[in-house]
Amino acid sequence: CDAAGVATAAHLAAGRWALEINAAGFVAERRTVEIAGRRPAPVRVELARGALLAGVVRDAYGQRVAGARVRLGTAEGTTNGNGEFRLRDAPTGDLELQVELGDRRALQPMTLAPGDERVTLVIDLP
Repeated sequence: CDAAGVATAAHLAAGRWALEINAAGFVAERRTVEIAGRRPAPVRVELARGALLAGVVRDAYGQRVAGARVRLGTAEGTTNGNGEFRLRDAPTGDLELQVELGDRRALQPMTLAPGDERVTLVIDLP
């Protein structure tokens, strides 16, 4: 990728290709393209600005929970030994934060705008 954000993929065989575009600060974009001839049409991808989420997962007794899976759309991570998590480049819009550990699960709806930073979330995992 050059300074203008233009990437070139040469010598691709005809067929269906899966693209994944990642850039720091933006939501990852996944797309499937069809290459039909020797000079395929350019593919333009506009990346959306992402959000940052961070916080702590606690159990019913207020103790921090290590090893819980935290997911918001395409962004996911696992709580560390102190029950803390950080999701960079999370998608924006009306979403549901999901936290799971074994058969325990917590859901928290939220609305995020591009560039939002929410770093003091506390999620209670029953």
